Amino acid sequence: MNIAPGLNLLYMLPKTIANGKKVGVASALGVCTGAIFHVGLASLGVSAILVSSALAFSIVKYIGVGYLLYLAYKSFRSAGTSLNITPADKPKESAWKAFKQGVLVDILNPKVAIFFMAFSPQFIRNGHRAVPIQLLYLGLLVVAVVVEVTYVLLALFLLRHLSHE
Repeated sequence: MNIAPGLNLLYMLPKTIANGKKVGVASALGVCTGAIFHVGLASLGVSAILVSSALAFSIVKYIGVGYLLYLAYKSFRSAGTSLNITPADKPKESAWKAFKQGVLVDILNPKVAIFFMAFSPQFIRNGHRAVPIQLLYLGLLVVAVVVEVTYVLLALFLLRHLSHE
């Protein structure tokens, strides 16, 4: 499930292409940190409110869309008139900024909360540890640092090979 591309990948790939490995990995770690935030909310039962309330879901959804549109606007306003797929020697953006944006991109993605609320409870076993602990454990298993960083490294690999031909 983590391999399927989504909003996180749409956020990470341009960061990686424009700024290189360090910023790409930082954006991947930010996205995964945002997922851990959702894991915590799901284990505390807070995400259930988002799932059960159409108003709460809509508010988070539109805030998330607004944030992604803001990032797109900033990207389009950035310097440069042509597409340059060769990463600059020095990143245009700091790794810390990419990390923070990655956290926000994932936190403001209501589909992540729905995923944790719809998927994790199917694996809860009665008579074992407390439900919140089981949800926390299962959620942390699903956070895909390896998958996200692999996407970043694969993008850089393809970029290197495509730009030399």
